Amino acid sequence: EGTDLDGIAHLLGHLPLAVALIAGRLARTSSLSAADFYELLQISEKRLDALAYGQANLTASLDATYQFLSKLDQQLFTWLGVFGGEDFDETAVAAVSGQPISLIKTTLSTFLELSLLQEGRSSRFRLHPLLQDFARARAENLNQQIEQMCTYFCQYVVTNQHEFSRLDIEFSNISYALETAWTRQMQEPYVMAVNALYQYLDTRGLYDFLEKHLAQALKISEKDNHIQYQTETQLLLSVHQLRGSAYAQAVESLTNGLRLARQLEDDRLISGYLSNRGRAYRGLGQLTPALTDMQSAIAIERGRDDDRSLARTLAATADILMALGEMEQAQVHLEESLALARTCDEQLGLTDTLTFLGILASRQGHTEAARRYFEEDLQRAREAEHHVYVARALLNLAILNYGAGQYAQAKVRLSESLDLARQIDHELLIMGDLLYLGQLTHKQGDTETAVAQLQEALDLARQLKSDYFSAQVHQAIGAAYTQEGQLEVAVGHMEEALTLARQASVGEILAHILADYGLLASQRNIWEQADTCLAESETIAREEGDLRLLAYVLFCSGQRYADQGNLQEASAVWQEGLMLAEQCDLQETKATISWAKARGLHNIDPSQAQQLAQQSLSLFQRFGDYRAPVVQAWLRSSQS
Repeated sequence: EGTDLDGIAHLLGHLPLAVALIAGRLARTSSLSAADFYELLQISEKRLDALAYGQANLTASLDATYQFLSKLDQQLFTWLGVFGGEDFDETAVAAVSGQPISLIKTTLSTFLELSLLQEGRSSRFRLHPLLQDFARARAENLNQQIEQMCTYFCQYVVTNQHEFSRLDIEFSNISYALETAWTRQMQEPYVMAVNALYQYLDTRGLYDFLEKHLAQALKISEKDNHIQYQTETQLLLSVHQLRGSAYAQAVESLTNGLRLARQLEDDRLISGYLSNRGRAYRGLGQLTPALTDMQSAIAIERGRDDDRSLARTLAATADILMALGEMEQAQVHLEESLALARTCDEQLGLTDTLTFLGILASRQGHTEAARRYFEEDLQRAREAEHHVYVARALLNLAILNYGAGQYAQAKVRLSESLDLARQIDHELLIMGDLLYLGQLTHKQGDTETAVAQLQEALDLARQLKSDYFSAQVHQAIGAAYTQEGQLEVAVGHMEEALTLARQASVGEILAHILADYGLLASQRNIWEQADTCLAESETIAREEGDLRLLAYVLFCSGQRYADQGNLQEASAVWQEGLMLAEQCDLQETKATISWAKARGLHNIDPSQAQQLAQQSLSLFQRFGDYRAPVVQAWLRSSQS
């Protein structure tokens, strides 16, 4: 019963007279319980009737004050009843009621003095829920007033769609207006507002709200056979599917929408559908149709002089070109994208360009340039309060930290990124954060936690139905079990990773998995398999010009030669790997190669072996890597 009483007090806005009236009725009415009153008071039309006991009557008390008002003030007071948000401002009241702002200011001040109105947030006002019921009951044309309120806030969204701080302030009113407009089937204002609100909702991570209203907007557009609204809404709903990595579903939706866009002969929508279908094909690993769609979109956007859209499409095309190993073409696309985005001076317009520039610079071994791109991306994302882009930038910076052996900083960034991703339920980012957290946790010596993190990442990758991501997670789990000496378990994961990577046809992932699988075969003395995998891995890494990947592949190849007893060839391969690791600031790879080389040279050149082991020990200790005590024990043993 205590919960029901709390609920009653909340519904009454804790108004003392109202609470006292209900308390009196509860004390003297045995046939009605607190639960009965709570249920009754949830019906707004019944609230005022319930608030009467004996001579005490809330409606009569309010009527006495209401009758004191002039006729115009009474009309204005009834207008306040249509606002359903947290509070409202003078401008909204003036716009909805059609009265001059000077009159509204004076009238609202009078209402405050008479306690008919309360102060809200800074320079804003709120109407007590019971007074709202009272105002609505006295409205002469309530339906018209409600529709004018809906129209005002729907238009407010369209006008202020890029002014996120303004939308923040009015979001409770906007939300109420949208719900009311949908209930009343106000097609045009509702659909226009929902579509205009897309970027704000995406930025704020309000995905459930976004999906619900996009689906409703599409439904009402289809019902009324409004092809223009239907096509615009379908595009946004498809982009939302892309965010959730529902790539196959997005391809189907985008293909259907593209037919409508071509029927309308609307180049803006046609290019939007093509570029987003290209992104969907990219997510499925179907790079050739992805590139075809992107190039078609670019041609249309150049013809329209649509620099903002062109900048985004060029950046997305560069991502596909990188996946195809066309690094020079990717660079050209990104440089043009960067110039266009900076000219447009759009806060978020640069984010994809900066991200892909950072990834490309990283692969080319320009680590400091990559870090600068990612840091600018993070700064812009934080200023725009775009949780997705903040989480993505943090993940990219954490990957650089991880490679540089900066485990503590990487963990901080990954943890912040994961927290943000979980807040907005962004499954793709959650998976990416867990993938790298799992690898980092393993490097810090906690295999049990690492496997749990990686298993959660694998569950998400499967849920997303992505061969591309599933392959990466299986590889990481296999690598963890390899380090623990559980080779049979590791083989199962590596074989699954290799199968999925070949299906995804993405060179960078395939090369990394082949390197690990080859190294695993070498440890099991399956030399032919090791040679085949590592040779293919090195070929892919060199063709793609990915120096970070190549440095790791060379470590694996060198280890294969060492396992076969060919230390001269191993040393030559490792030397190239060390040079690349230094160039790319891959301190973890550098330490790993130095440690492998020390073990290989132990019986040939003990002095150099100890020197290399000491170098790797210093790095592992600085990182907090689990291999530090192993190397330390090895050094003590070799010196005794």
